[in-house]
Amino acid sequence: MNGEQQIISNRKQTKRKVLIILVLCFLFLVLSVTAGLFYIQRQLRLPASFSGIEKIFMVKSGEGVKQIACHLENDGLIRNSFYFEFYVWKEKLSQKLQAGEYLLQPDMTIKEIVDAFAQGRVVSNEIQITIPEGFSVRQIEERLVEAGLVKEGALAISPSASEYWAIYEFLKDLEEGTSLEGFLFPDTYKFYKDATPK
Repeated sequence: MNGEQQIISNRKQTKRKVLIILVLCFLFLVLSVTAGLFYIQRQLRLPASFSGIEKIFMVKSGEGVKQIACHLENDGLIRNSFYFEFYVWKEKLSQKLQAGEYLLQPDMTIKEIVDAFAQGRVVSNEIQITIPEGFSVRQIEERLVEAGLVKEGALAISPSASEYWAIYEFLKDLEEGTSLEGFLFPDTYKFYKDATPK
């Protein structure tokens, strides 16, 4: 073998080694990315806990994804804030998360929590009460007592129209001391659970 053939042979071997190294690097990269994606998907499906008590979680108005994720992690509702942020980014839901109070179980996955926030499945702080036509103040009070909104006797002292003249223009035409009985029209009303009788 002469010198020229030796150089050509060495070049072929070098090219072959470089090609093998590139193929191995590519395979390593593909396997690493696949393993990483598999791991992330697994983290998204794992709840923070398989037992525990449900918690009320508050998403404040104007709160960002990073803040929400940190609060969830601190409350033990997710394992790692990164995966929550990643899922919200991947699904393009950052602008769809809604403020409010949510009832979350520790066995919820990140996907389930994000879905609850995006769909606005908040815990209601309201009670609906239907007041039929012809109900007196006493009958209305009975309904409110049944719903746990007031204690019996809370509406015993019927307010007079003069107490509300400044608030409601239509009451100014009534004489002082006129009862407000009959001014609550038949309808379904929503009351906050912590509302006062007034």
